[in-house]
Amino acid sequence: MKKISKFVKIPLLILSVSAIFTGCQEMNSRVDEQLDRINDRAEELDSAVNRGLDKVEDLDSTITAKTKRIKNLDSVVRKTSTRIDSLVNKGTQEIDRRLN
Repeated sequence: MKKISKFVKIPLLILSVSAIFTGCQEMNSRVDEQLDRINDRAEELDSAVNRGLDKVEDLDSTITAKTKRIKNLDSVVRKTSTRIDSLVNKGTQEIDRRLN
């Protein structure tokens, strides 16, 4: 009686293997679920980063456009200032010539 017969050992072995196999399937299913969640989260983060990069690119293009406008306005101001200085100098020279 101390020895378990082959007829009892084989069903116990089959039950043990099937219990281990079932446990592995459940663990595999859990791992797949976790990987799916991680993948979903990674896609959400990627989307958020892309939106942020799009905003940065928009700001960069806006800054570039505004910088060009400022340079153009600066050029106009310099030209106008040069013209005004020239007119003032001519006027001053004319006044000096008439006074002398």
